[in-house]
Amino acid sequence: MGAVAVNLGARWTLRDAVVAMIVVAIALILVVAGLPAARERARRSQCQENLRQIGLALQSYHQASGMLAPWGCLPSPALCSCAAPDGC
Repeated sequence: MGAVAVNLGARWTLRDAVVAMIVVAIALILVVAGLPAARERARRSQCQENLRQIGLALQSYHQASGMLAPWGCLPSPALCSCAAPDGC
């Protein structure tokens, strides 16, 4: 059987280089365009988890003491990462 010769020294033409740069640029644009949406989803997820933890803490207090938590001990809105004007 004869060996198949592969030309590993093939040169890139200017057109090949331009097409490769365009493909890389489009891929970068798609990745960068998705970052703000991913950050927003992460912020909302963290906010929901914080609210869930607060609810669990209030429920635990109620079960342990037999009464509702006094309103003065709730965390301030500044402690929640969702203290944005639009809320969660």
